[in-house]
Amino acid sequence: MSAPGHETLGARARLAAEGVAFYGAIHLAGAYLAENASAAAVVQAVASEWAAGRMGIHWTSPHGPSPARSVAQRAALGAGIGFGAATLAVVLSLASRGSQFRGFHPNLITLLVSLVSALCFAVKSELLLHGIVLRILRGTSLAAPRILAGGLASLAAIALTSGVTTFDMANAFLWGVTCTALWVKYNGAWEAWGAQAAFLFASMSLFSGGLFDVRASASMWGGGDRGLFGGGATLMVLAAIAAAAFFSTVRGDRGVASEA
Repeated sequence: MSAPGHETLGARARLAAEGVAFYGAIHLAGAYLAENASAAAVVQAVASEWAAGRMGIHWTSPHGPSPARSVAQRAALGAGIGFGAATLAVVLSLASRGSQFRGFHPNLITLLVSLVSALCFAVKSELLLHGIVLRILRGTSLAAPRILAGGLASLAAIALTSGVTTFDMANAFLWGVTCTALWVKYNGAWEAWGAQAAFLFASMSLFSGGLFDVRASASMWGGGDRGLFGGGATLMVLAAIAAAAFFSTVRGDRGVASEA
């Protein structure tokens, strides 16, 4: 194989094929274990870590500057972004009557199981979507195409899902842009993983009955049957956050490639 950052087109194509094969196999494993969501999440996380190691995808790139923060601080920064995004979406939806607050119903077991699942699913999402894209594009000097490619990978991953809506695909693309921008900006996966895990936890459990019961209206703005995180209010919030993440990362880009 060529030196890192200088792969031939054929080498990049092989990496892409390998990545698709790994993602497909791990996704099928999760589908097979679908009746036990927690087990499926753990198995997919472990398999994703193994596959990432095989492909040379690192949590912190060895090719860039050493991070100034600890791993815990980096993950916490990302978690703040993810939780903040989910909270802003809920606040906007409630304020614009796109959803209704139905009560406070804490369920510790549900919250703990959902937290573990979110942490594990975030490993798969980051290493086997955005991590693979950035590994394939290693050596590409400009940040913008790498970030947009990460968003497209997230869109592609959800596009073939049964019952997916246009809002779902748009939200997946925008959140993919945000997470990939965090990869590029901070030279590794920890911030993106924290953001992904926090957003998944908040959207799948915290604001969906695990702690707060927030019900979406039947409108496109509210989200209807898809829930408020599949509606227009969430789309607006994710668009603003994606734009901020994108432009803050590409601003001052001088063509120095960061590595996955």
